[in-house]
Amino acid sequence: YKFFGFPDAFDGLGVGVVSIRGTSNGWDALSDVQLWSAAALGQWIRAIMPVGSAFTPILAYLVEIVSSIASGHLDSVAFYKQTSSFVNHVNDQNYTDTLGGKYKHIMVTGHSLGGGLAMISGAQQKVPAVALSGPNAVLSRRTFSPQFSKEDLEKYTFNIVPDRDIVPRLDDLSQNYQ
Repeated sequence: YKFFGFPDAFDGLGVGVVSIRGTSNGWDALSDVQLWSAAALGQWIRAIMPVGSAFTPILAYLVEIVSSIASGHLDSVAFYKQTSSFVNHVNDQNYTDTLGGKYKHIMVTGHSLGGGLAMISGAQQKVPAVALSGPNAVLSRRTFSPQFSKEDLEKYTFNIVPDRDIVPRLDDLSQNYQ
């Protein structure tokens, strides 16, 4: 991830943007699979079961149970913990960058894996997040630490979902997407 500061924006109040890169190698792809495989499995089971949509209200709990089996392995690829910690640090009202800039408004953005991590970090730290083709977190929100609510996803995140792109269709789409 990288921090971009605009200290003179909004009449000197400053805007800080945390940008998170997407998948660039096999380890990143493995991280994608481990973080969102339980949600994808839940979606697949819901799709093949007769009247599968009736299980949607409890699907987040089932995803949490499946993910708890692999929780030790998930911690080793939980990049969202680092990005959320950094966003929390930058969002601190006393944060000043190396050039002396202060930032009242913090935003998070990313593409692909970075978009999914941006939505997680945004919902956890309650800052606006924009994802470009990022995997969602509606079903898997209970598997992240700290957990966050569906309302936090709806309030703080936005996902741009290209046609025919499977990545942003991992997990259910949150309310705000285009």
